[in-house]
Amino acid sequence: MQTYKEEDLIDGLVVDKEGYICGYVANFSVEPDNIIINLYDYNTQRVQALNEEELLQKLLEQLPEEKPRSRFSFSSRRKSGLEALYDRVQQTLNLPPNELVSLENLVDYAVAEGIEIPYQIQELKMKTEKGSIDWSYVDKIAFSDVGKCLLLNDAVEAKNRKISLSDEIGFKSTEDLADRIVLDSEGKIVGSAVKLLVGYPPGLLINLERVIRVEQPDPEALKRTLVPTTFINVQKLFDQVKNDLGLKNATDDDLLTWARRRKFDVPNKIIERRDAVMELTLNWNHIAKIGDVVILKKNIESIIEESTRSKEPDLNSKPSNPRKR
Repeated sequence: MQTYKEEDLIDGLVVDKEGYICGYVANFSVEPDNIIINLYDYNTQRVQALNEEELLQKLLEQLPEEKPRSRFSFSSRRKSGLEALYDRVQQTLNLPPNELVSLENLVDYAVAEGIEIPYQIQELKMKTEKGSIDWSYVDKIAFSDVGKCLLLNDAVEAKNRKISLSDEIGFKSTEDLADRIVLDSEGKIVGSAVKLLVGYPPGLLINLERVIRVEQPDPEALKRTLVPTTFINVQKLFDQVKNDLGLKNATDDDLLTWARRRKFDVPNKIIERRDAVMELTLNWNHIAKIGDVVILKKNIESIIEESTRSKEPDLNSKPSNPRKR
């Protein structure tokens, strides 16, 4: 096995030979005669959180309709719904006219108006320690665009969970299979399971995936660039944005528009998302193990090659029921 920099393996997925996830690489401990992999995992907690989008929608819906402007009015621009809402919040809560309306202000305003605060259940992932394993258990290490994985040579996690082991791969429903990570025989993360394909033996439809990296403007980085070098604080920055664009209140999008007009360099950030690049149909006999993840018997390149070859028409074969001329 080749050698690696420690940082190259941090956050790598660790999977035992039966397909059960041991955790993720946190760091390494070095002993005189051994190397220990320290692991972490995620605990998911369900918490009640404010539904900001629904709250804003509720507040906009309860706004009274703006009266038609007189044809003698000197102001030709009608206020947007958000501007009208922010004006009303400032008036109700007696906020200074140049103060940005915060989420907390919106909640206080909703309470004052007797509007029910909408909540939603969110899942928060918290890192927790997951013990450790000896480096000697590592069989294969693989990197792909989707992630990195350390595949073990023993059923470490299966034994910890006291799972009975079998060489037979029992059939599983789509509900059981959907969204499970799929590894090839080399431990490479290739995608995720989609659904069971009915037949005898059945098949498995998987998505081969890759990570798409998209550049997007970063308003928070822009604020850090301009404050405090150009503006004393964020409030002063947004005051300038509102003044230059003729707005009552300004959003991050307005800040980006203003910065481009003023010829400021707008920093970007990289957003990553996993995209399916193709679907692949597997025969059930391609599957080596099904645990928390699906492990295949061959490397993904060989499986794709076999799949492509099986779809090629055999030009030398005769039709089963040739027409008579």
